[in-house]
Amino acid sequence: MCVKKCRTCGVDKPLEEFAINKRNKDGRETRCKICTNEWGRAHYYKNHERLRKQKDQYYIENKHRQVESRAAYNKKYVESGRAAEYQKGWREANPNYAKEYRESPEGSAIRRALSAKRRAQKLQATPAWADQEATKAIYAEARRLEDVLGIPMHCDHVVPLQGELVCGLHVETNLQIIPATLNIRKSNKFKVQ
Repeated sequence: MCVKKCRTCGVDKPLEEFAINKRNKDGRETRCKICTNEWGRAHYYKNHERLRKQKDQYYIENKHRQVESRAAYNKKYVESGRAAEYQKGWREANPNYAKEYRESPEGSAIRRALSAKRRAQKLQATPAWADQEATKAIYAEARRLEDVLGIPMHCDHVVPLQGELVCGLHVETNLQIIPATLNIRKSNKFKVQ
């Protein structure tokens, strides 16, 4: 077994405890990995402002290269099928989640409710006092009606979240179940009755 003495801590350690550096005769760093990590932390702490400026400047000067590199990697990742493999592996590792939220009608209603909640949160239209369980129940009822009637049903906001005259809230009292065609035709309009 080959050993080497760390130049910082002075302890004899196996060669595997030193990072590879082909410029040195033995092909390893002069400091062990532990001492190198400690030195790196201390160096960053002492010089973090200068290092941050250098990093920001490098990003500004090389932004186009980084964007191109990321785009090429993403394209290669999707085309190679690794993205699909990852998603399949995740579904297999999380069968309860996949079954509950992807396959059941209740899961579909939950997904619709969560999707609508997300959109509403973007608009900061969901108050803290909103009853999320009641909202989920309305979306579940829309799904049930859709299955019974055989026509697409939507949960519509009576007062639109992004109306021209007035903006409503994403709460159970502002929701109504209507056919999808009427909801699409209504858009973001609010009729004063």
